Amino acid sequence: MVEMALKNIKVVSLDLDGTIVSKNFADYFWLELVPELYAREHGLSIEEAKSVVLSMYDEVGPDDIRWYLPDYWFTKFKLSKPYTQVLESIKHKVEVFQDAVETINKLCGKYDLIITTNASKVFIDVELQVININCFKKIFSCVSDYNLPRKTKEFYLSICKELSISPCEMLHVGDDEKYDYQVPRDIGINAFLIDRFGKKVSLPHTLRSLTQLISLL
Repeated sequence: MVEMALKNIKVVSLDLDGTIVSKNFADYFWLELVPELYAREHGLSIEEAKSVVLSMYDEVGPDDIRWYLPDYWFTKFKLSKPYTQVLESIKHKVEVFQDAVETINKLCGKYDLIITTNASKVFIDVELQVININCFKKIFSCVSDYNLPRKTKEFYLSICKELSISPCEMLHVGDDEKYDYQVPRDIGINAFLIDRFGKKVSLPHTLRSLTQLISLL
């Protein structure tokens, strides 16, 4: 049944953080490095700085576009070091999943490959340097391209419109049960949830490895 549904796929869409790369890079930046910079700038201990920074993050929340923007936070926290320079300095923290590399290389040229993410462009640029695979037709960021904090139905439909495809001609894989699986499935996209470590609720379209796509397509 799944194989029959995937016969008309033209576009394979992959989420970025948690799907192609681990979340270590972004988590380290937001949860460790920003508090460390804040502590230095304002003469606080790391523990004090973390308390202040994380509290301010919580006040904004992930449904607000500002949550995802380093320039907003560096201005708010009065951090003097350019955030682009800071991100470049920790690009060694970007960890690319090997099953993602294998799958992308196998599908490259057979399908139009795209990235759909809610990472902002400054993060994407650094991560793409490390991924170093020139197979993606386009990168879509709901934050940087659409000013949306989440990957909504409108976001996915806009992508389909731009690529001149119907939702059923796209396959999408990501690690967020709502925004990578339920939302795109609700509009007819063939969405799969990636769960490499078996930590999520088991769903009918769950992959343990991205390489499973190779046999499905």
